[in-house]
Amino acid sequence: MYQVIWDDDVYSEVATTWLDAKDRLAVIDAIREIDQILMRDPNGSGTELSEGLLWIDCVPVRAIYSVDEAKKRVKVHRIRQI
Repeated sequence: MYQVIWDDDVYSEVATTWLDAKDRLAVIDAIREIDQILMRDPNGSGTELSEGLLWIDCVPVRAIYSVDEAKKRVKVHRIRQI
């Protein structure tokens, strides 16, 4: 199990994404799903974006994150609507 940490800046991105969404419940559900997936298997669930960064989509949201294997920690850096 990994600990998932969300950057402080991500909270404002979540709020903006939620406010702009046609289906706000879908945004909330996607963020919860991303959190659960990243807790279980962040490396196997994401796609490499660049060295050290991965992305995962749970429609209607994309999360960009990094994994610290030594600390079993995932850090979410960005969220945006897709």
